Amino acid sequence: MSEVVSNHSVDDLRDVVELLDGLAQEGLEEINAIASLALAYMENPNSYNHTENLAHALIAIRGRAQMTMSCINSEAEGVGCNHVNQANRRRVLARSKFEGVML
Repeated sequence: MSEVVSNHSVDDLRDVVELLDGLAQEGLEEINAIASLALAYMENPNSYNHTENLAHALIAIRGRAQMTMSCINSEAEGVGCNHVNQANRRRVLARSKFEGVML
């Protein structure tokens, strides 16, 4: 973390943290609202005649989650503080080695 602080001012980092909080709050509020509506919709027996509405709600939740994750990761990466999923990185490396052997 000391390397990051030397490259970015505390004010810059504070601005990014505030932005990340805003992105998370906005995205998660939207996801919560859609999920709450979908759950309430499922309490009506007639809703099961229109399951495509639930599918669209789930697609919207997935899309908003992906957009929120991407925005947060991009902003964190901009100040050198993004999370790197090491297990995922190892899987990608293993696959690329496997595909190299298969060629």
